[in-house]
Amino acid sequence: MEMFTHTAVNYGKTMMGINVEEFGHSKTTPLRTFGPYWRDTFTLHFIVRGKGTFERQHRKVHLHAGQCFIIVPDERTSYTPDGIDPWEYYWICFKGTDAADMLSACGIDVSQPAMPFVFADIRPLVEFIDRYNSDYHRMTHVDVLRSSAALLQTLANIAAGNVEQSEQPKAHRNKLVETAIRYIGANYDKGINVTEISNMLYISRTYFSSIFTKEVGINPGNYLQKLRVNKAKLLMSDHPELSISDIAHAVGFDSPDRFSKVYARYELQSPSAYRKELKSFLSNDPPPRE
Repeated sequence: MEMFTHTAVNYGKTMMGINVEEFGHSKTTPLRTFGPYWRDTFTLHFIVRGKGTFERQHRKVHLHAGQCFIIVPDERTSYTPDGIDPWEYYWICFKGTDAADMLSACGIDVSQPAMPFVFADIRPLVEFIDRYNSDYHRMTHVDVLRSSAALLQTLANIAAGNVEQSEQPKAHRNKLVETAIRYIGANYDKGINVTEISNMLYISRTYFSSIFTKEVGINPGNYLQKLRVNKAKLLMSDHPELSISDIAHAVGFDSPDRFSKVYARYELQSPSAYRKELKSFLSNDPPPRE
């Protein structure tokens, strides 16, 4: 029999740069697939028993106890416990302005689907989740702070094993790149392009592309288009009544044909095919999020 506990923090305010949204402890049902999902949070699943398969952005890996699979915002994921030895894991969802930088500072490479962990490192999180394992009621301000404290202590423990204590702090990201990322996030839906962004920064397009690619690991044109595709996936999931044309214009494309071509380049399927897949999945009354 499946054992599943889940608590939603359900606290409507941002208290700090990294905020816990949900957490839980699950003994999963064999071969019960979760997803495909596109979430707006980081989620860490710490596997303490069993094995299964995790797929993120069409990359599939087989994972077992002692590994943590990592979900990042706006990426397609699904996961399936093993048929004979299904997973048991503790999980936590969080987001915030400092979430990505915090994970990076702890030596956690979110470009990878999974990482190893030591159980002793996650004990603060396990003890916190076990304490609230049947509490579905609205949490108090104190509980919210405790949830963040448990997450931060766990990340600190992981960091201690990942980051050399003698390592000097890395230089801050180029301010021009920071400005560009904020500008893209606020204006991706307005049809902006790389030339407009570089003009806004008063630098040449060539120089802008060079420093952006060096800092972010992807050129600004691909970063912008990938963001638009991810936002489109969320819109299709949350607003099935919108047409493909409506979605295309909502995320900054000037035509549905152009949107479909870019979408297919990144997702290896058309927007219509994804919508059909999502509709079929939702009609099967999917299980609660774990």
